[in-house]
Amino acid sequence: MPRPKSPPRLQRRADRPTDAERAAGIVRYNWVIRDGDKYVRTGCAEADRSEAERKLAEYLGEKHDPVHRNSASAELEIADILNVYGREKGPDTARPAETASALLRLDAFWGKMKASDILGPTCRAYTEHRGRPAAARRDLEVLRAAVKHYKREYGMEAEPVFTLPPKSIPRERWLTRDEVAKLVWVCYRSKGNDKRLHLVRFILIAVYTGTRHDAILRLQWMPNTTGGWADLQSARLYRRPALTRETKKRTPTIRIPDRLLAHMRRWKKQDQGILNVIHYQGRAIGRLEKSFRSAREDAGLGEDVIPHALRHTAITWLMQAGVNINEVSGFTGVTTEELQRTYWHHSPDFHSSIATARMSRKPRI
Repeated sequence: MPRPKSPPRLQRRADRPTDAERAAGIVRYNWVIRDGDKYVRTGCAEADRSEAERKLAEYLGEKHDPVHRNSASAELEIADILNVYGREKGPDTARPAETASALLRLDAFWGKMKASDILGPTCRAYTEHRGRPAAARRDLEVLRAAVKHYKREYGMEAEPVFTLPPKSIPRERWLTRDEVAKLVWVCYRSKGNDKRLHLVRFILIAVYTGTRHDAILRLQWMPNTTGGWADLQSARLYRRPALTRETKKRTPTIRIPDRLLAHMRRWKKQDQGILNVIHYQGRAIGRLEKSFRSAREDAGLGEDVIPHALRHTAITWLMQAGVNINEVSGFTGVTTEELQRTYWHHSPDFHSSIATARMSRKPRI
């Protein structure tokens, strides 16, 4: 009977010596991964065992095939489901970095469990482990999407049922024009050369267009594959990177409002070759919660004023101005159903026919 094949493992092997080392009798050892008759170099010296073990773990992860077609949920590891989703769908999600972070958190808690272990008690245990119900819900939605993707692509005998925390109450905080003016003013008058000018740009783009936080930060002056871009000649704002598909978080192309267009033309002249519309001394900005929080405090606004509140503000102002709901939907990327549910009461047309209706004194029977 042939001997069973040993799994991939680390092995110490003498490296090829230089002429000087050979003359001096010096022998250097490195770690290699032995996989049957194959040897894979790790680039790790003998003293660097921990790094060699990390390289071995990476090798095993690449070698392992997470796909098990038409498996029973009791046999299918959640780690494999997350692995497949991260590899096949993660890069195409609306926020790949946030999806990757969620997959890591999920794997730390669920990775060693089977798909059949996704039950009400374990979902509630994860919610308690995560700490905040809203954050747990977002993570569990990623896990549910991963399970659905796996079943759709490779089959699964029984799809687990998820128990998610209830949705959080939607934020309805929007800013008045005086509050926005105060926020912009404290940014202009902050100490230090152009300390908060990037915030001024962010605030104005947000309240004039209702564009999402991350989409604004990725805007550039030229077409690119990482974010949208502003075409000032045609007054168009392309909010989606070139050669990318639309996602559930819609980012339609829009016409730049005239007042904002004047600002943006001035900004581009000031930038002189800088690519990003929102930047700090020429450097791109990933997130701006800290600087926004500081400006908000200086303006005397409450903690409920967050960057996303500016998107609510833009939509609310459009509804208050009586703009047609279909135009608002096409401009902001919000569905008409969501507009009716969350913002319609701001419109001057809200229940207008009821307000002006003349009721008969004697109801007809």
